Amino acid sequence: MTFFIKKRHTAQRILSFFMRRLLQKIALSVLANALAIFSLLEMFPDRIAIASSPEWLGVGLVGVVLGILNTFLKPLLKLISFPFMIITLGLFLVLINSFLLWITMWLFADILSSFKVALLIEPGISNFLLLAGVLALVNGILHWLFKR
Repeated sequence: MTFFIKKRHTAQRILSFFMRRLLQKIALSVLANALAIFSLLEMFPDRIAIASSPEWLGVGLVGVVLGILNTFLKPLLKLISFPFMIITLGLFLVLINSFLLWITMWLFADILSSFKVALLIEPGISNFLLLAGVLALVNGILHWLFKR
């Protein structure tokens, strides 16, 4: 009887460890994405804008949505597009990042419109590619700094 209790207790510890690691990863991703979005707003004010009453609230909400998408959807997209990433030597990741940026913009335009936050990006594939490339670069640097 005590063997099963110890085994269950160990399983609960392992599960809580993995849940804690997942929550830390999500929090790190949200913070890094919010800082990266803020840096994009400062670097490219004519290409990207966030319309919200306090701007920091809009940056935070966009960071949360983009962080959740990067945590859950990006690994799946990387797995599906692995052959393309091999052929293009990793440049396909810029397309994945631009697709996630487009999904974030679409979510705020249609589904999350009740938050009164709008992510406005100037139309054109070149803008999405440029913003996604800079976002990936800033995000990578911030992840590298926070993990140290």
